[in-house]
Amino acid sequence: MARSAVSALSKTLLSLSNEQRISTVTRLDLNESPDGSIKTFTPRGIKESPPYLHDGRCFTLEDTVEFFNLVLELKLTAEEKSDVVAFMRVL
Repeated sequence: MARSAVSALSKTLLSLSNEQRISTVTRLDLNESPDGSIKTFTPRGIKESPPYLHDGRCFTLEDTVEFFNLVLELKLTAEEKSDVVAFMRVL
């Protein structure tokens, strides 16, 4: 989105009520394709921030590794999974 478009959008949003802002932002998020990169967080200190995943469905690092092993069909061995967990714990 160009800088002038962002400025115009900001002015428009400021003139709206909270309910209208939420509706407008939701429509923008759903109707426009994202430009640029998506911000991701560093895994540093990940062992100190459970639960994991956006909805907290994994309570341990072991659960998280197993989740991705199953979902992505990685076919990791028990030793490989424990190595990944050990690696994440030293970050």
